[in-house]
Amino acid sequence: EETEEKEKTIPFKIDPVTVTQDEDWLSIQPQEGDITKDHPRATVVLSMQPTQVGLHHRHFGISNGANPRDYKLVRVSLTVVDGPSEAHKYFQVFSDGQRLISDPSSRPKTPMALIDMGEVYVDRNYSDRSITIRNCSARSLEFVLRSDLSSLNDLTELHFSYSRTTLKRVTSLVMDPQSDLQLHLHLIPRLAEGEKEKSEETKSIQVHISCSAVQDFVCAFEVRAKFRRPQMRLSGSTFRFVGSGIPTSSDDRLGFGSSSLTLSLSNGSPRLPLQY
Repeated sequence: EETEEKEKTIPFKIDPVTVTQDEDWLSIQPQEGDITKDHPRATVVLSMQPTQVGLHHRHFGISNGANPRDYKLVRVSLTVVDGPSEAHKYFQVFSDGQRLISDPSSRPKTPMALIDMGEVYVDRNYSDRSITIRNCSARSLEFVLRSDLSSLNDLTELHFSYSRTTLKRVTSLVMDPQSDLQLHLHLIPRLAEGEKEKSEETKSIQVHISCSAVQDFVCAFEVRAKFRRPQMRLSGSTFRFVGSGIPTSSDDRLGFGSSSLTLSLSNGSPRLPLQY
């Protein structure tokens, strides 16, 4: 009977797997015990007392003293955020040296910050404007960037990129503590079928930047531009000739057969004549 009782007893022990600087935010009690026939269930209490904003995580293992192969790994994570009134302590956004401080929840008291792109022509990439995100905190922060173009079903494209000359889309990023990061706006104006008859159209795009450390707060600003259609339209802007070389007998030069491509020009204005 004593042997049978021992076989039905499962001693367990809890040990941390990873040790981090902020491991004090989590305490586990009890860290060992027995599961017996009379007490077939053991309750382990996890107490969390974080002192810093951010993502906290910890792994711990539960070992079976009666069967070393029976090992369980548990991951505990906790995200601590601050309120909207403390957003300025964590991040700020600038454009042309001016801070973009507007928040949609504060309107209409505070007008939305504006980045005016001026007059732009459709189907071209404009990347001469940029924003700077500043991480004011002592921790790494994660940011998410989005615009309302998808909800508006608009063909126009607005992207963020680390480079002005090369478009590499950035929709989320992680910034080091106490650092600045510049992002270039890439605006590609496009007109829908119903808008193509208009010579110009003013459009506004709302951009929202949110931070994982701040709850219920976004830094919002408006990107505005006057879309214009170019009067002179080209059938293409890049042409490539491909031909086979024919060796000549006199020297090392190659001869090529004649080849031609066609470039078409058209007038996009219904009223004004086109001279070129």
